[in-house]
Amino acid sequence: MRKILLIALTALLSVSADAQIARSLSAIAVPAREPVRARSFDGMNDRLDFGSDSSIDGDGSTTFVQKTISFWMSHSGTDADCIIAKDRASAAWEVDVRANGSGGQIRFLSQWSGALGFWDATSNVSSGLHHIVITYDGSSTSNDPIIYIDGVSESLTEGGAPSGSLNSDAAASLLMGETGAGGSDYTGLLSHLNYTDAIWDAAQVNRARWYGTPGGAVKIYQLMITTDLTNKGTATANGTATGTTTATLPRVERASGALLGVGR
Repeated sequence: MRKILLIALTALLSVSADAQIARSLSAIAVPAREPVRARSFDGMNDRLDFGSDSSIDGDGSTTFVQKTISFWMSHSGTDADCIIAKDRASAAWEVDVRANGSGGQIRFLSQWSGALGFWDATSNVSSGLHHIVITYDGSSTSNDPIIYIDGVSESLTEGGAPSGSLNSDAAASLLMGETGAGGSDYTGLLSHLNYTDAIWDAAQVNRARWYGTPGGAVKIYQLMITTDLTNKGTATANGTATGTTTATLPRVERASGALLGVGR
């Protein structure tokens, strides 16, 4: 009888332990995240205007000679589109996605007094969700930008070598979705813009990819996931929307970061 009771008690304790483990696992399970949102651009006249201010303007010699631009994108157009620019390539600088038929690469253009410099990345980003970082030191014509796509540094093709001195962009507004001339309108989704006057290393690039920012202060940090376009960075650069609205950003393999919810 005593042996039977001992067996029964052991079984009861085992069930209780299993139930306790199940409850513990349930308590720490990560809930499903809602998809993050982004800004939708219709390829016609949508844009975000962050203005021109001494806190984000480059004078060509001392301010914003070094710069980093990062964002998430999901392109749905087929033509060459302007993603972000300080006015436009012929005046200051611009980041484009090339037309599908031309390879769909990211192109960075920087205007100098003697000749325009422009460089193409390798990967086709004309579809799908991608994290883009362009970091550029404009202190010398011999410097090429570094372009990261989804955390990986790309091989670049130089389409034009800069010469002379770096142009000032102090009179130009910072725009997303089209150029300062009002053309090359972007079609697709954009979110989580960083713009700052420093060169990022690979660790900062990947931190921005996972957690939104590189781990320090930036001039502009715009999540672009709600109607709130108040700058979360240190500069005077609140956004003004024309046409663009919020939309759902595609879900990807991993939801990471309290604000991002995107990544690999």
